[in-house]
Amino acid sequence: MKQFVCMIGVSCIAVCSFAQSWTYQTLRVTTNKTTTLIFPAAVQRGDIGSNEVLAQQVKENENILFLKAAKPDFAETNLNVVTADGRLYTFTVAYDSMPGRTVYNIASSEAANKNEIMFPSGGLNPATIEKTAREILYAKHAMHGIKDSNGDVVAVVSGIYIKENILFFRITVENLSAINYDIDFVRFSILDNKVSKRTATQEQEIKPARMVGGTKKVKAGGKATAVFAFEKFTIPDKKSFIIQIGEKNGGRHLQLRLKNRRLVKATAIQ
Repeated sequence: MKQFVCMIGVSCIAVCSFAQSWTYQTLRVTTNKTTTLIFPAAVQRGDIGSNEVLAQQVKENENILFLKAAKPDFAETNLNVVTADGRLYTFTVAYDSMPGRTVYNIASSEAANKNEIMFPSGGLNPATIEKTAREILYAKHAMHGIKDSNGDVVAVVSGIYIKENILFFRITVENLSAINYDIDFVRFSILDNKVSKRTATQEQEIKPARMVGGTKKVKAGGKATAVFAFEKFTIPDKKSFIIQIGEKNGGRHLQLRLKNRRLVKATAIQ
């Protein structure tokens, strides 16, 4: 089991230290059984007090965290977890050769803090954004015409959605070739439609607030879909929204271009 290495940032150290008295319960783990923690929102950051406890997040369901002892009889330690809705959970972790319980459903009421993080402009909280993105991930194909292909790899914007102040883009990459497609990066920017040779390109990179789904490798003959969430924006005249997908150690780069007339037709979600 791979070591869980997403560490809580420096800005959270004071909060984590203060929250020790809020410990949810003692988690008892062993070497030959996996202890499963199920959180009400996706795990975003975590910190284990000892390298003698291993943890792994489940790619297919980011709400789940697996724990296992790396060695018997380790000294009692602690685990702090921050979820996508801004809640902090803190646990004591102890060794037990025969734990009586291996599955823990963690309630949001057990968090050390009760607040939810909001975007600066207000609106949806991260937990709602993630839930909406997951629903979009499995929705029917809702858009046609925005696509690019290179070397039998095809990328398509298969849906644009809006909920309150959040825009969601669903992007599908299909690999029709016999060679795996390893994704090096996905980049988003607003770019001038036409730039003269004497004029510097005016590019504005936009970072997504959340991504759900996706993969680093699209296997030969396979397909992968991801949903990217952004604070709402529109595209100025004479500019386009550009989505670039780069192949690692390869040349099958893809570029999707959207103009504002497509963006403003986003499907509204209640």
